[in-house]
Amino acid sequence: MKLLSIENTTGKFIVINAEQIVSIAKDSNGTIISLSNGHQINTKFEDIDRAIDYIYKTTEELEPLMTRTG
Repeated sequence: MKLLSIENTTGKFIVINAEQIVSIAKDSNGTIISLSNGHQINTKFEDIDRAIDYIYKTTEELEPLMTRTG
């Protein structure tokens, strides 16, 4: 499980499992992350590339921890 914190458009931080992300989309309301449980998070990311970059960097930082602990 790779947990990361995402800020939604109302300023709340939501912790999600990055392995459950099924899509990232941009619409007139912003960048939306969809999860495998059907939930959608309207994020403060300016665009899809920034969302992907954040998710990638955050989960890459977790890899050494995951290797050491299990």
